[in-house]
Amino acid sequence: MDYLLQDFRFAFRRLKQSPGFSAAAILTLALGIGANTVTFSAINKLLFRPLPVERPSELVSLNSNRAGANQSYPNYKDLRDRNRSLAGLAGCRVAPVNMSQNGNNAHIWGYEVSGNYFDVLGVRAILGRALTPADDQKIGAHPVMVLNYNTWQRRFAGDPAIAGKKVKINGLDYSILGVMPRGFFGTELILTPEFWVPIAMEPQIEPGNAWINERFDWNLWTVGRLKPGVSKTQAESELNTVAAQMVREIPDLRGMQIQLSPPGLIGDTLRGGVIGFASVLMGLAGLVLLIACTNLASLLLARAADRRKEIALRLVLGAGKWRLVRQLLVESLLLSAAGATAGLFLAVWTVDALAAWRPPIDVPITMDFTIDQRVLAFTAGAALLTTILFGLIPALQAARTDLLPALKNASITQRLRRWQLREVLVTSQIALSVVLLVGTVLVVRSLQRALTINIGFNPHSAVAVAVDLGLAGYDETRGREFQRRLMEQVSSLPGITTAGFANSLPLSLDQSTTSIFAEGKPVPPPGEVPNANYYMVDPGYFRAMQTRLIAGRAFEPRDKKASRPVAIVNQAFAARLFPNENALGKRFRSGNSGFTEIVGIAEDGKYVSLSDGSKPALFWPAFQHYNATTTVVARSPLAGDRVVPMIERAIHELDASLPFFQAGTLDDHLSLPLLPARLAAIMLAAFGGLAIVLAATGVYGVMAYAVSRRRREIGIRIAIGAGRGQVLQLVLLRTTVLLGIGTCLGALAALAIGGLFSPILYGVSPKDPATFVLAPLLMAAVAFAAAWFPALRATAIQPAAALREE
Repeated sequence: MDYLLQDFRFAFRRLKQSPGFSAAAILTLALGIGANTVTFSAINKLLFRPLPVERPSELVSLNSNRAGANQSYPNYKDLRDRNRSLAGLAGCRVAPVNMSQNGNNAHIWGYEVSGNYFDVLGVRAILGRALTPADDQKIGAHPVMVLNYNTWQRRFAGDPAIAGKKVKINGLDYSILGVMPRGFFGTELILTPEFWVPIAMEPQIEPGNAWINERFDWNLWTVGRLKPGVSKTQAESELNTVAAQMVREIPDLRGMQIQLSPPGLIGDTLRGGVIGFASVLMGLAGLVLLIACTNLASLLLARAADRRKEIALRLVLGAGKWRLVRQLLVESLLLSAAGATAGLFLAVWTVDALAAWRPPIDVPITMDFTIDQRVLAFTAGAALLTTILFGLIPALQAARTDLLPALKNASITQRLRRWQLREVLVTSQIALSVVLLVGTVLVVRSLQRALTINIGFNPHSAVAVAVDLGLAGYDETRGREFQRRLMEQVSSLPGITTAGFANSLPLSLDQSTTSIFAEGKPVPPPGEVPNANYYMVDPGYFRAMQTRLIAGRAFEPRDKKASRPVAIVNQAFAARLFPNENALGKRFRSGNSGFTEIVGIAEDGKYVSLSDGSKPALFWPAFQHYNATTTVVARSPLAGDRVVPMIERAIHELDASLPFFQAGTLDDHLSLPLLPARLAAIMLAAFGGLAIVLAATGVYGVMAYAVSRRRREIGIRIAIGAGRGQVLQLVLLRTTVLLGIGTCLGALAALAIGGLFSPILYGVSPKDPATFVLAPLLMAAVAFAAAWFPALRATAIQPAAALREE
């Protein structure tokens, strides 16, 4: 122990004597380890961190192959009551509401949950009580709610007497039962509901949406707790036995199977995408750390070369080689610890910035990537691995110093050997940096492509403002009248050129689908029935959205409830149901409804995500198919921040109690579908920028060191008549070769692993030729610029001064 303390004291003194070297090494490691810590903290939150509930390892999410992680409410009850492997099965569903408090109206989100929800999770209220099964027995009979801790603090000022007080939800008084613990947000990792209400209140929470009685409306998330001694495999087998019994009783459920997964990401619905995205980011962050470590190894090799005489003296005086290796490793460990500490502070700052950021969507999402013990262990492990892998090689190299040449400072062979190892390291840095730059350029080009593709409407110079009339208590008659008067007022506003409304917009979170069947054609077998996204729109919608009609007509005021059912479909719909036919005038039915005539064909677009292929979509006239959700779209040459308030005032002139949501420009509306591409572009740009900085500093360090070691040689060449160009050629020739080798190796490696970038690309091939030209050229240019400055200094060497140096 005494020897180890002596080693640490000596290492600390030596590092203090080289502040420039120490600062460069610590900064290099801080950037590499900090990038990895931030990335791992996000992955830890999404994939490894357990929910803040009792015995979280026993919880499982039930996923149906019919609809991701969703079940219907009747099917959920069957599974809950019939299974023997789960100690409890709870259901939940996210829903928006209008909340009125002291005359203030707000559009907020919460969970509808089964009465046993908190019992299954093992979570108790910190104030009042949680929901119980008795609150969820009779439909519409118990208007009660439980508050999120943050909501209690923010909206109710942390009132300690909040239990028993009332608040209006969708115009109905709800009694507040209690407040849940701080940090508990339910069974999903990134959603932050403000409240929980019983599922039995669904008719009041979601007026007009009677899914609670539908066996084939798959929209309830379910989570269960395994019984003691029951494995996940056993529970899955038993649940599928129950599912098979249900299929025999209700043949339309055929094909239903249950799979179990960890809860938190809507079962398997998001887990696959998250794992794919996280794998790519963690791999790229690892490349950043690898580049930082090779940079550190280069610095350590240079320092060991400068300390050859000191090391030789210590060996001559009796120090053993392993004693010397241990001493050098302790120095590396101190550097790694300092770099990891600095990287951790950088990660904490970045994580705090992410936590304060709010995605541009109406649904409450948390970006809480808090650094916990697992992340700290990862950071410590990264520092230790850095010490072992990239501190050991320079230490072993230094311990093999030839004593006599080192004492004379005259070992050309040894210098050449070290120079060759540093060349290998710098070449590796350049190659790894090219791989990162290829990924960065691919993602940026993907984002550019996403911004320019045809999405089926023109988002520029248009705004959208949404209200939900159903949540404000409007029935169909009052709702239709409100929509009619609202469109009259909005259309007459100054600067508005066209206006329309829809229940939902393409590429928004609120998307609905229906099965479609062509008249006179055989019904496809189960599993092959096509689905279409559907929207209820008014006659002005297509003009306001600038969605082109390829054939037929737009909706007209005469398309009312009493007239014959009509619809407009997109090209993909027409091609899917009526291939090689003119779809105009043809009829189809959706779900169990009657037949509808096609009166128009619109251009294809993007409806759920920007990565959509050719997907069927249909539009119904809003005056035939009423929907309480009303999203007003208006087009104007005026700026969006002027148009949106005008529309909001028009709405409040009709009903001052209506809260808005999703109010902004259509360009803002695209923020949600573009969010993954933008996040990937930002993170890859950060990684690519770090790679460029680290590679450039590595090349600069090698060149500066090479010039310093060859000052005498360069001075002699200048003294005997070598010109500026000859000196530059002498200094840059090998570096240029290294750059060429590194960029070629990096391009080949990126080509080999290009498929790994696919989860975060849209519209760009992982083998995009332009990218594989641009990224290596960019890296070569930066590295060459880093090498140019030491080379210029070499041309300014004074021969007399150089010859007088040792």
